[in-house]
Amino acid sequence: MSPGTEAGADTNTCPRCGARFRCGMEAGDHECWCASLPALPLPDTSGPGSLAAASCFCPLCLHALLLQSEVVRSAAP
Repeated sequence: MSPGTEAGADTNTCPRCGARFRCGMEAGDHECWCASLPALPLPDTSGPGSLAAASCFCPLCLHALLLQSEVVRSAAP
């Protein structure tokens, strides 16, 4: 099983892709699968379709957003 799909019912819908996934915090677990990952930088709230209000992403989208944030950070002057 991949992270975010452990035993138990799905608790959230990813605002980025629409996938259903299990958030450990929403499910009442001691810790969520995402707790060991770095936090995302604060999002840009100005663009259309902004994901600024999102609190949870599915495992695939969170990993993609983390990779994207690293690329953006490394390209900054």
